[in-house]
Amino acid sequence: MKQWTLQRMTREDADEISSWVYEPPYERYSFEPTAETYETLLGGSYFSVRHADGSIIGFCCLGREAQVPEGIQNGVYRDPAVDIGLGLNPALTGKKLGVPFTAYVVRWACDATDCLMLRLSVADFNARARNTYEKIGFYKHQEFINRGTLFYTMLLPASALKNDYRLEAKAD
Repeated sequence: MKQWTLQRMTREDADEISSWVYEPPYERYSFEPTAETYETLLGGSYFSVRHADGSIIGFCCLGREAQVPEGIQNGVYRDPAVDIGLGLNPALTGKKLGVPFTAYVVRWACDATDCLMLRLSVADFNARARNTYEKIGFYKHQEFINRGTLFYTMLLPASALKNDYRLEAKAD
């Protein structure tokens, strides 16, 4: 969508993304440029989303990297689903890109994994993200506490993608 492409995370992508700084209360989503961060970003589960001009719009991850540690311990990820995590470039937040960015990544994730159900985890305080996910069709499923913060898992059946005009974009 909007001439975006999605590719496996490169070292250059990881350099840029690890330099992003999110404003409060979203600062917990900023990466520290550490060896552990690079190991995570380059471990094969992270992907960057680029605009046709080459700039990074955001990133996503699939699988265990998209799960929250306390949620794992509480068993909220037991049911079969493809877990997805998303991050929009902080310079682009608040510019009405959340829904198209999320829709683009969701469509790609379903195509790439042939999943029946997508799942994501979102903090209660992050109303901006929760509202975006609900506009796409995700619904709250379970809740848990991680480091004193309430989180929800949200689900989206892949069947909901087939006839939804918001999700017609395909990854290049």
